[in-house]
Amino acid sequence: MSEVQDLLLLAVALQTTIPTDPANPEAWVNLAGDFYHECMDGGEIRPTFFAAIPMRNRGEFRRAAETLDAFSHGYQASDEPTARAAIKRVIDILKSADARPAERGAWRRFPPEQRDDLLPLARKKIFEEDLPRAISEASRDEPLALIATDIDHFKAVNDKHGHLPGDEVLKSIGAIHELVCRGRGKAYRVGGEELAILAPNTTPEEALALSERLRGLVAGLVIPAIGGSVTLSAGVAVTTDPRSSTIHTDADGALYKAKQSGRNRVILHGASSASAMAIAAPVPLVQGDGGPVLEARPQGCPADIPMDVFLGIRKKCEADWPDDFRMRLHCETTQFDAYRRLHEPTPVGETFGPEATALLRAAAENGEIALLETDQVGKWLNAGREDFVDSSDPAVAARYLDALELLVKLGLARRESSTLFMLTGMGFEKARALKG
Repeated sequence: MSEVQDLLLLAVALQTTIPTDPANPEAWVNLAGDFYHECMDGGEIRPTFFAAIPMRNRGEFRRAAETLDAFSHGYQASDEPTARAAIKRVIDILKSADARPAERGAWRRFPPEQRDDLLPLARKKIFEEDLPRAISEASRDEPLALIATDIDHFKAVNDKHGHLPGDEVLKSIGAIHELVCRGRGKAYRVGGEELAILAPNTTPEEALALSERLRGLVAGLVIPAIGGSVTLSAGVAVTTDPRSSTIHTDADGALYKAKQSGRNRVILHGASSASAMAIAAPVPLVQGDGGPVLEARPQGCPADIPMDVFLGIRKKCEADWPDDFRMRLHCETTQFDAYRRLHEPTPVGETFGPEATALLRAAAENGEIALLETDQVGKWLNAGREDFVDSSDPAVAARYLDALELLVKLGLARRESSTLFMLTGMGFEKARALKG
């Protein structure tokens, strides 16, 4: 609400400069004109102030601003009482607007001016402003997760390769943070190589899964500037207390434990060591002349993807996205998922009822990739198809949510976020068969 505060200060300044000597009105006239142009754009209230001012006061605000504008174009001492009344009304409206509580979730917005100078993340100052706002919105139903991360042995990277390659490492890791938390929260640079993610409405289990995905993506990324990869450690803390004062120190403490435990791992504050997410799956053994030896797998190759397939996918994605590693990463991840779907059989022995059948049939009508959305209370949103049910009946919503969870369990859909699901290739084949 800083814009409203600035406008309020200007209005107060305007009030204090109303001339007691009508022979010297220049300051008052100039301020009145400036005030109008600050408030209005083409005769309409500027969007920033329009959103902040209650609807019942917008007409009065517009009329008061127009009164001041008219006064600034033709100063008349006899009109001064009208101008005084107008500016008093403006100040009252602005004080009321400034006192309104901030919009819930407004801290998650990421305007360009918040961006760090180097990384595609918000600056440390913004983190310090957003953290108390995010904590204040935490509740038992909507816990807040804070993920603190740190690049392992980053000083050694700078010492060996120099600061410019080190900056490229930071950019790469920062972009992965932004990619992973997109739609789930907001990512920040809180120190040199220290980053953080605030994820609202996220349980400890979801925060651990999000952090592990982040850690795995970093470990699997080859960064051309250093000709190799780096690893990441993460500490996770979750609170349901809107007055919590420890979530930041709890996440930092968990991060310290992750570092002390060998790095390249995720630890949740307050959990037993068994609850910490494991490091990436061990490389499989192959037979050599001297017995079992570790297979020499390329950096970043998932354990369940054959090396020749991995190399083919990486070569294609690098050719398609030579200068955009974030899109290259997305391309690789999509191709890996497609390979797994082709070579992993759909679970058998499960059946799905009319709600799941309706979802699949609607997806077939909607196109090859169907995005299925549901809001926080499980109501289906109409996606432009009559086949989708939009109902406020909790029982109907619950049946459709259960149907979608069944599709996920069957491998016919996958969860993208808490509110977004995507049909898989196998799911679309099923849908197409139902349609036919």
